[in-house]
Amino acid sequence: MVNEPVRVLLVDDDEDDYVITRDLLATVTSPRCALEWRATYDQGLATILENRHDVYLLDYALGAHDGIELIRVASQNNVTGPVLLLTAHDDSEVDALAAAAGATDYLVKSHMTAPLLGRAIRYALARHETSEALRRGAREKTVMLQEIHHRVKNNLQMISSLINFQMEHVKNPETRAILRVTQTRVHSIALIHEKLYQSPLLASVDMGEYTRGLVAMLMQTHDKHVRAEVRAVDIVLPVDLGLPCGLILSELVSNALKHAFPARAADEPRPPAIVIDLRQEKNGFVLSVADNGVGLCLPPGAKDTKSLGLRLVGMFAEQLGGSVVFSTDEGTRCTVAFPAASTD
Repeated sequence: MVNEPVRVLLVDDDEDDYVITRDLLATVTSPRCALEWRATYDQGLATILENRHDVYLLDYALGAHDGIELIRVASQNNVTGPVLLLTAHDDSEVDALAAAAGATDYLVKSHMTAPLLGRAIRYALARHETSEALRRGAREKTVMLQEIHHRVKNNLQMISSLINFQMEHVKNPETRAILRVTQTRVHSIALIHEKLYQSPLLASVDMGEYTRGLVAMLMQTHDKHVRAEVRAVDIVLPVDLGLPCGLILSELVSNALKHAFPARAADEPRPPAIVIDLRQEKNGFVLSVADNGVGLCLPPGAKDTKSLGLRLVGMFAEQLGGSVVFSTDEGTRCTVAFPAASTD
């Protein structure tokens, strides 16, 4: 209710200081305060964890403990009220430690007056209310973005199912192959949105996890006994880089699975393998997909090939502001280098 007093908890082992604080608060009319006192660290901690006060006044010196420890415990246990640290002497180091622990303000006891204490409590409550509003807004935004990514993923999966249904009614093998490739591309995009939905950041993709999931899906689709090695440890990309990068991966890995490994002789000395490497370098990122297959008759550039998949690689690399290089060395390697931020 509007007329209810602000519930204030004081944790201070000096009864005289309690009396002074009580008398000061008795003269504060805005806001009107109801004070509760605890004289020891343990008593104060137990009461703080009840999380039923609006403001906490914590003495810095509490025997073997201190108020900063209480501030940390309050923060760790999601205590919602703002915290003011009270000290006997002005000390900038203690002030900094209190702020780092999560204190809203820092007051020197010898300087405290009723107007000053009243202003400090009003400021703490206003700042806390603003912070809570921002947190609520952030939580609502997070839920909304999760729902968007979830719905996009579900819609893409529905499109994939429709493509699958269409394939069942198509007799022409070439048409079926085109539909299957289209379905793979849809899967690649859906997987990005699934990872975004699962990510706590909602705007970044764990590319190592994404690539392992993508390669596993492609292996199942192409039914090839190929060893795939993913080297993308701790690589997280924002969605504007992750999506085209994921589509490039899909095209290159699919191309290797389709063309690099025709039927091999039983005595083939090299087991078929694909190595996917994504690393960060000084000027950006480098993505490469290499296989030890039969090799390609390489075009001068991704734009010059008749292969739609490789042309798409060139288009997505352009979208990333990057470059594409093909090379042959006991197989085929495609390397895409792009800056850390996409260019328009």
